[in-house]
Amino acid sequence: MSDLPPDVLSVLPSDPYEQLEVAKKITAMAISSRLSQLETETGKLRGKLNEKEEIVYNLENRVSELEQALHDSSSRLSQALDEQVLFLFLHSFFLFLWS
Repeated sequence: MSDLPPDVLSVLPSDPYEQLEVAKKITAMAISSRLSQLETETGKLRGKLNEKEEIVYNLENRVSELEQALHDSSSRLSQALDEQVLFLFLHSFFLFLWS
């Protein structure tokens, strides 16, 4: 006990069992305080996680929308190319007929 400051030693009970009770109460208070800090930190981290999950959800929706737009554009392009090939074929055919 000589590692403790004299002020602390002066308020400690002299009975070792009573000292243990004081130590248990101090330990319980310290654990309770630390638990409260950890719970607060956990709440903040959960809030940040929820924000990140919302960002991911929104980005996934945007990707899905863009993929659908790409699919639609590709389909329209394919149809336009098919129509152009048909037009060129008919144009060539009529030129052949008129020549």
